[in-house]
Amino acid sequence: SVIGLREKQSSEDKITYDLIDQIFSTIEINFKFQQQTIDASIRFCHARENMRTSSVRIMQTLIDTRQKKMKKLQVHSFHKALQQIVSNKVETEKKKKMIPRGSMFGNMTATPVDRKIFSPLAANSGIFSNFKDAADINHSSHST
Repeated sequence: SVIGLREKQSSEDKITYDLIDQIFSTIEINFKFQQQTIDASIRFCHARENMRTSSVRIMQTLIDTRQKKMKKLQVHSFHKALQQIVSNKVETEKKKKMIPRGSMFGNMTATPVDRKIFSPLAANSGIFSNFKDAADINHSSHST
C-alpha cells in the first residue's frame, strides 16, 4: 500500500510538473509574442521616422531648387536690366548725333542733360537721377 501511495503521489507530481511546464511554455510563448509585437512596433516607429526624415529631405531639396531658380531668375533679370541700360546708352549716343541744333531749341545748343530726354526708355526706367532736371531744362528751352 505504501508503494501504491508513492506511485499515486509521483503520478500526481508528474501531472503537476506537466501543468507547470505547460503554464511556463504558455508564458514563454506569450512573452515571445509580446517581444515580437514590441519589435514590430519599434520597426514601425523607425520606418515612420525614416519616412519623416525623407519627406523633410524632399522638402529641403524642393526649397533648394526653388532658391536656385530664383537666383538664376535674379541674375537673368539683372543681365536684362544691364543690357537695357547699355542699349539705352547706345540709343542716347545715337540720338546725340541726330539732334538738330538751333531751330528746335531756339538758339540754344543741346546740352548732354537735354539729350537724355530723348531716350523714353531711360526716362521711364528712372535710371538717370537727374531726369527731372532734364525735363525742367527741356521745358524751359521749349518755352523760350
